[in-house]
Amino acid sequence: TSISTELAKLNASLAEIATLLRQQTRDSETGLLIKRLELAERRLTESEQAVKAAEGDLRQAQQEKDQFEMQIALYGKTEAAEQDEASTPSENRPPRAFSSESLGVLRDQMIQMVKKTKDRIANLAFEIEDLRGNVQVRRDEVQNWQGILDRRLRAQ
Repeated sequence: TSISTELAKLNASLAEIATLLRQQTRDSETGLLIKRLELAERRLTESEQAVKAAEGDLRQAQQEKDQFEMQIALYGKTEAAEQDEASTPSENRPPRAFSSESLGVLRDQMIQMVKKTKDRIANLAFEIEDLRGNVQVRRDEVQNWQGILDRRLRAQ
């Protein structure tokens, strides 16, 4: 009976060790799921920040385009005023800051800048849409890992 008592104690100890090992495995798996969730959340945050940065670049490019267009309009008004002044005798004309040719060159340069800025705006808009899609993928990943973790915790 002492051997059967010892075997029963040994069996109980082994069963307790097996239970502890199963619990430790579950805890490790839960810890890993938490780390995966944290990684997914970090990636989501980085993706959201990339969208905000690109949107800031887009706003800046739009402001630059607006400024260039205002300068073009100003050059056009100045050229028109100079054409009106051409009929005024030269001794009655105010001094000019720029010649008509210089204004034309400046206006042409501004037109090129507007074109380049519009291209940049189009590229940024495309990039933002792509980044927003990436944000949605990252949100889905976070929700997926959160769901897996929730199911794991409910099962314990």
